[in-house]
Amino acid sequence: MIFSPDRLPLSCTACVAALASNCLPVTAPTYAAEAITDSITTSANMTVATDYVFRGISQTLSRPALQLGTDIEFANGFYAYAWASNVDFVESTDTDDGARWELDLAVAYAADLSEYLSVDLSWVRYTFPGTKSDIDYDEWIASLYFPGNYRLTAGYSDDVFGTAAEAPFYEAGVQLDLPGDLYLSIEGGYYDLQRAYLDSYRYGSLTIGQQRDMFGWKLAYHSTSSTAENIFYRSVAEPRLVASLQFEF
Repeated sequence: MIFSPDRLPLSCTACVAALASNCLPVTAPTYAAEAITDSITTSANMTVATDYVFRGISQTLSRPALQLGTDIEFANGFYAYAWASNVDFVESTDTDDGARWELDLAVAYAADLSEYLSVDLSWVRYTFPGTKSDIDYDEWIASLYFPGNYRLTAGYSDDVFGTAAEAPFYEAGVQLDLPGDLYLSIEGGYYDLQRAYLDSYRYGSLTIGQQRDMFGWKLAYHSTSSTAENIFYRSVAEPRLVASLQFEF
């Protein structure tokens, strides 16, 4: 989530997050899991990245990020997770907004609807403790998964970034398996911020990575349409290459 009130129209005075991405991967996340009972498993992960990018926008002013996550999964398809990362939304020349870190909490349900279709429904709460203004918000997200690791996602917030404005988003993606445990993922999306910031933008990414046991890495190229610069700082909306390491335990 990015907060840049100095770049908004005069009629907009509030701001602009995860997993999610990073909290919303092309396929459902897989972590090293420890069975608690026959019906409950838990897992955790840590990521070190050269940047934290959410829907094409840097959340750390192009600086490194440390991210921690944990989740609990039930045999009936319900699961919940918590995820945290450092953030920085305001350039040093602007007034400090107090944002230092982001904490996301989610409750979700995943199920196979048929041999060819799976669904994942989630409610995500994005919070930013310590900010000078309330920029926390909720998002409701639905994803459909098809054979071949294809995904369609739609999400909606009725108070995006604490602006009391509605904001839907739409994404599509695919993940392809490559030799040597490598994978290639491609995704694109559209973020409708017209009601909050009088503009919208498109974003996309191309990622190559590898996951082996408890260790993974990926290299991702992120890009946005030119309209993203009408909402955010140009420096955080420009195309960027992000490298990350993930440890699962």
